[in-house]
Amino acid sequence: MKTLFSRWELLSFSSMVIINSFFPVSAQACTPMEFTRAAEANQVDRVTECLGILPVDTRDAYGHTPLMRAAAQASLEALAVLLVAQPELHLQDAEYETALHKAVKSGASQPVKAILVEIVRKKTPRESRRLEIKNRSGYTAFALAAANGYVESARLLYRAQAKPHTEDNVGNTPLFWAAYHGHLPMVEFILSLEGIVLDHRGQFMRTPLMGAAQNGHREVVVRLLARGADRSLRDSNGKTAEDLADAEDPSYGSVFRESL
Repeated sequence: MKTLFSRWELLSFSSMVIINSFFPVSAQACTPMEFTRAAEANQVDRVTECLGILPVDTRDAYGHTPLMRAAAQASLEALAVLLVAQPELHLQDAEYETALHKAVKSGASQPVKAILVEIVRKKTPRESRRLEIKNRSGYTAFALAAANGYVESARLLYRAQAKPHTEDNVGNTPLFWAAYHGHLPMVEFILSLEGIVLDHRGQFMRTPLMGAAQNGHREVVVRLLARGADRSLRDSNGKTAEDLADAEDPSYGSVFRESL
């Protein structure tokens, strides 16, 4: 498998904060809320001050750690400072989301990469399991990337050995959510991976093809059919993907007929 990060990348985030050891800032009072807000706003000096007063995994009133807030806003410099302080990467908020979930949801691949650097650097089975932590809806970080169409983040997660076929709380896979939301590049990426079940049945016994059809995502439907998706399968209501497509738009069923 391709190496996820070069040696230079493994060191780069740490090097961003070396200057703080030469020019320490004076300590001021810092509350948990001030700490997380500083991380969110990418205020590196203030984050460094707070680290001298509070533990790196301090939680604010919302149950967020500074790392979670920095990851959510893609505040890269603050994130680098916090990662050097060795935070716990498995901590979850009220929605059971970790900093890695937050990083994916930011829409930027850089914070995802920064956190994965730490997971890969430690290279322990325990750290590898961080990739499979699920939020309240049962989404792993990879599933969130798939549902939002963030291909680069999904690619980074897969290279770090995240599983691309983990089911959520209702049995849907990342491929289903990518198809359901019409993210064709993500669908194509997932289809290129090993171990993907094209006609996996999730909630209501629906397949990725049905998910794409019910939402009118023609290009995704065409791609899945070309890959060999089974158009004859029926969901728990007895509907095929073509039935769902017709319900969305009566003229849409032609996509299925033309593909015969």
